[in-house]
Amino acid sequence: IENQGEAIPKPRWSKIGLGGVALIELSMKKDVTGARGFPSVLSPSKLQEVVGEVACALLSCRKNQRIASRGLQLVRLLFQNFLVESLGFRHDHLEKVVFRLFFETIGYMISSPNASTRYHTWTYINKMFDTLELNTRFALFEKLLTRCPYANVKGMLLDRIRSDVSKLWGGNVFSSPKLTKLIFNIFGNLKLSELLAEVDTVSSTLLLARFVLIRDRDSNSTGLCKGSQKVDLSRTVGAIKLTAEKLISHSEREVLNLGNEIESAADESVVQLRPSREKVKAIIQKANSVVASTSAFPRPPYLNPSMEFGISLEKKTQMIQKDILKLHLLRDMCVQVMETIETS
Repeated sequence: IENQGEAIPKPRWSKIGLGGVALIELSMKKDVTGARGFPSVLSPSKLQEVVGEVACALLSCRKNQRIASRGLQLVRLLFQNFLVESLGFRHDHLEKVVFRLFFETIGYMISSPNASTRYHTWTYINKMFDTLELNTRFALFEKLLTRCPYANVKGMLLDRIRSDVSKLWGGNVFSSPKLTKLIFNIFGNLKLSELLAEVDTVSSTLLLARFVLIRDRDSNSTGLCKGSQKVDLSRTVGAIKLTAEKLISHSEREVLNLGNEIESAADESVVQLRPSREKVKAIIQKANSVVASTSAFPRPPYLNPSMEFGISLEKKTQMIQKDILKLHLLRDMCVQVMETIETS
């Protein structure tokens, strides 16, 4: 993989090569004693590192889905074995191994053209989260939300966090002030000028914040329900609501203008399709000069630039209308969060 098939003057074992050996080892069946014979030269932590290295290398080959799918198979073997053998992923391996595995697996999911593959990959990513110790899992969520470039994936990650908060509430990191810090970090990195592009992320963050406000109303273990954090949240949500309303107003005006352009383009097309009297005479003369031939008749301009332009305007209008719907939902969500803040 590293040398792309070129001859190596002095062959040596690389992490990729060791990862290939580890793949064979992980694929081996257990012996009669029920033990899995990990090679003595590789400690469990080293095995995690080298197998993770080759898995990431394969997953990054996204232009070749067949190769990338082999990387996903290796990731599955890796997590299944460490889950069965109770080896686990240590917190100090978060950056070196775990984050890269999740990041590359998410990239593979996004790049896949097959909807079924994307669905099953996300299902397995959730199983991978389940294998991690809670502090490691939460730290991984923080890193992925900071570095993931896909707004829809960040929304999915936040929905997973909300699910974990619901299931694991009480006495752990998912009900601590770190959760409030995560929420404000997401809002802090948000540029209101790019709100439309981040609708999925913002909507999921608002849902998470509202859930915490309701769940933590009595104990305030996260610190979100009282004091300055509550005031800051109210201001942030209010700013998002105001921006959404401005975007809705601007988008509705744009739809109205596009509608006028579409009507003008349609009228122009009708005029162009109606031939002049001189043009009719020329066509008749040309037809009379060619006996028993229909090929001389010019084709009418059914598709002209104005009509094609009109079709593209209609598509653009539909896209803006979908954005308006998203913004309306976002605004309504802001209203719900603000009402929850007032009653908490």
